Amino acid sequence: MGAGLRADRGDRSAPRPARPRARAPRVRGGVRGPPGRGARPLHVLRPHGRLSYSQGARAAPRLRGDLPGPHLLGGPRDGAGGRPHPGVRRHRPRTFNLDPQALEGAITPRTRAVFPTHIYGLPCDMDPILEVARRRGLRVIEDCAHALGASYHGQPAGTFGAAALFSFQVLKPLNTCGGGMAYTRDPALAARIAALVEAEPRPGEARVRKRLRLGRVERALMSPAGFSLAVFPILWTASFWKARPDVYLWEKVRPLAPFPAGYRERYSNLQAALGLAGLERLDGWTETTRGHARAMSAALAGLPGVLVPPAPADRVHVYYQYPVYLPDRDATVRRCLRRGLDVEYHHMDVCPDLPLFAAAASDVPWARRTTDAVQIPVHAGLSDADLQRVADRMRGALADGSTSRHPAASATGSPR
Repeated sequence: MGAGLRADRGDRSAPRPARPRARAPRVRGGVRGPPGRGARPLHVLRPHGRLSYSQGARAAPRLRGDLPGPHLLGGPRDGAGGRPHPGVRRHRPRTFNLDPQALEGAITPRTRAVFPTHIYGLPCDMDPILEVARRRGLRVIEDCAHALGASYHGQPAGTFGAAALFSFQVLKPLNTCGGGMAYTRDPALAARIAALVEAEPRPGEARVRKRLRLGRVERALMSPAGFSLAVFPILWTASFWKARPDVYLWEKVRPLAPFPAGYRERYSNLQAALGLAGLERLDGWTETTRGHARAMSAALAGLPGVLVPPAPADRVHVYYQYPVYLPDRDATVRRCLRRGLDVEYHHMDVCPDLPLFAAAASDVPWARRTTDAVQIPVHAGLSDADLQRVADRMRGALADGSTSRHPAASATGSPR
């Protein structure tokens, strides 16, 4: 490698994203958009993305039965007590998304909707999914928690189905210190979601201040300096004992259930102001991240046993994460940590391992294979020098170890 890795950020002569206004306009929680205009999008802001999913599913008409989808990133309680019953279906290890070819066989007489999740910012193959849903009379509700700014055949993710759900959690590109949004063109559905929103309490000033403080702390810990001083020493030390403290963080410290009490609040005006300011810079951040991902794929291309994320020509991938398959994953991750490179394990749960899905879901070997992926940093906060160091250390860690074939390739030659 050496010198020379530089992110392709597209046309550098293009205008830079506008700076956020000093005072963003006040936005009240609830429905935005002209009443009675079904062709115009309507959206409902929520203080937490998981609650957006919960209320969207509760409000959607006829959603009683099975919900086929590869991942359901919502509150596990929503599957009980007459609520929609989730089904688990096969998805593709290379893209991490729902496999349209398996969707038809997953539909049962109780199926009412499909929840395609655009994992890591790569849109699902929506045309065949929509065709199956149309033919079988099913609603499509998109999970766009990772996919703000992504597109499929030139159409933005989140605009294909009856509704879409977005997340503005602190690690998302559009960060409002938590929060989420339900989006729909259906005024009746928007009104039902809004009614659920209006039933929740408004957060007090102290609560909003606390949320912002916690968001700043989380963001500081994830910054290069904060992570290097506070978090990385723990991961580096754990690498010598084959421990995985990151898994403990996701599974124990930040569990899926139950809903924290603070989730049941309205979206605050201050969070909305942060989001409006961030929207003015989102395109710039996204294009920088995409350039970093292209450069990283070029740097790792051709290395034995390494599979980089696909980049289909018909889609805009926004790379919320950059997942790769590595040979001898655990050993390679430990070597990366000892070289000073944080490589995070795939942190999505396999649905049959969760209580909500245990009774209904059969084993899903393709989903389990996706847990062999790891995530390499390519985010917009990296400089060209940072990106060069990441690539050099990854290549060095791979050179130090074996180049055994990745297990996800064993069944069919390579993950699809």
